[in-house]
Order: sequence, then structure tokens, then C-alpha cells
Amino acid sequence: MSSRRDAILGPVSFGRLLVESLDLDPIYVALRSMKEKGLVDRSQVERWMIAYWCFYSAGVSSHMSEKDGSEFWDEMEKAALNTEQAPTGGRWDRASERRHFRGAQAVDAIDELRHKYGHRPSSMVDWILETEGDGPPTFQQISENVRTHRGFGSWISFKVADMLDRVLDENIQFLDAEVMMFDEPRKSALMIAERYGLYSGTSTMSEEEKISWSVQFLKNRLDDLRSPPAGDRPLGIQEFETILCKWKSHQSGKYDVGHDIIEIRSAIQPWAKRCRTAAQFLEQMPCL
Repeated sequence: MSSRRDAILGPVSFGRLLVESLDLDPIYVALRSMKEKGLVDRSQVERWMIAYWCFYSAGVSSHMSEKDGSEFWDEMEKAALNTEQAPTGGRWDRASERRHFRGAQAVDAIDELRHKYGHRPSSMVDWILETEGDGPPTFQQISENVRTHRGFGSWISFKVADMLDRVLDENIQFLDAEVMMFDEPRKSALMIAERYGLYSGTSTMSEEEKISWSVQFLKNRLDDLRSPPAGDRPLGIQEFETILCKWKSHQSGKYDVGHDIIEIRSAIQPWAKRCRTAAQFLEQMPCL
């Protein structure tokens, strides 16, 4: 019988399987499919994403997206307070990725968003996209706008920019150095350089050179793949960031390909019984 270690994939095999299975970012796949099929309009997608950036739950986001104006903020406040039961019974979902967006911090953040964006919650997306200069906005510009909001730090600013690019086609320009500042993909890239670059001279490189080498290593070996969900371009640095993060978890046995698809499908099922948008989202989710 094979040991657990035998089942661990290298970064190239893992990355290829992650992309081809659509487990790279299944949320993007489902949300974009809903938009393209006319199941939701852009304004509802934007409200869905705003709720997701706050609570990181597809079920909560689907529920919130069906509300607008003051009703949207009322429901967001309920989720932030988490004293009244959610429509599914029990507490409102909040993923560990947004574990710091809770308590007084979350309540105050929703209150500030309500006052800033008022009767049209989706105007938050318009404001985030307002940047100076000609040409497409950069990740750095988007990140600076996102981080002006209470409870929105560097990591969630990356997810905001990535979703605007891949779901709403906003053509955000990502630079390798800007994305590879995050701790987990950096550690993963260094691990790849140490394991696979020993005979390519990486042992004498600086840390930044090793990270660049690892990103290029993946680019060279996965250059035939197209970026989901649109498949409109080769993989970019934001896709490699996700591959690196998930591959690092895979090395410790915490992530196998298909993990996110299974987890998201399971979590949204109770919402799908009570919310039309959640049911539509579940129908568009990738399956293994």
C-alpha cells in the first residue's frame, strides 16, 4: 500500500491538476457562469462579492446578493452581530480566512460601509476601481483603495483585485513582485527552489531570486494551460500565487486537489434549500 508521502504531488503535477479540475478557484467559476448565463446581473454579482469579501461564505453571499439598499446593509449587520439566527438556523457562516472580521470590528466596518455607499451598495466596486492615470488599474492601486476600508487588509485586497479581474473582466494589472510579497506563496516558492533548483544554481541565489526562479519554473512547465474561468489568457501571477499557497498545504497533507470544490459545495447546500441564488450557484459549481 502506498504511503501518504507517496501520494504527495510535485508542484507542476499539482498545479496542472488544480487548474484542469477547476479547483483553482471554483467560486470564480460558478459566479462567472451565473453572470454569463444571465442568472444574475452585474449589480447582484457586485453585491455578492462585497458580502464575500466580508464573510467569505458563498451561502451568506448568495443570500445577501438578493437584497439591495438599506435591506442589504441590515442583513449584513445581522451577520456581523451574529446574535440572530441565520436563515439556515444557527450562526451566520464566516470562514477562517476572515476570522478577524468579527465582533465590534465587523459591526463598525458594516456601519461605515453603509454610510459610505448607502442606497447603492454596489457603488463600493465603482469606488474601488477609481484610479488615477491612463490604462488599466494596477493591483497596487486597487489594494490601496481596498485597504482604506475598516477590516480590509493586504490579503483580502488581493482577493478583491483577483475577483474583479477574473469575474468582472476589469483587467487588473498584476506584477510578480506585488503579489509575491505574501508570506505563504513566498515560503512555497522557496521550498520549490530548494527542492528542484539545486542543480540550476539556485543555492547561490538571494531569496528574491529564488522566488522569481520558482515562479518561472512553474510558468515554463504550465505554459499550455489557460486561466480559468474564462480561459482567455495563459496563467498569470495571481494563478501561480494560488497554486503556490495550495501546494504548500498539500505538502503537509492539508490540501488535496478537489478540497475547495467539496468544501464549498457542502457548505452552500443548506443555503440552496432556502435561497434561489444559492441554488443557482450550486448548480454552476464544478463537480469532481
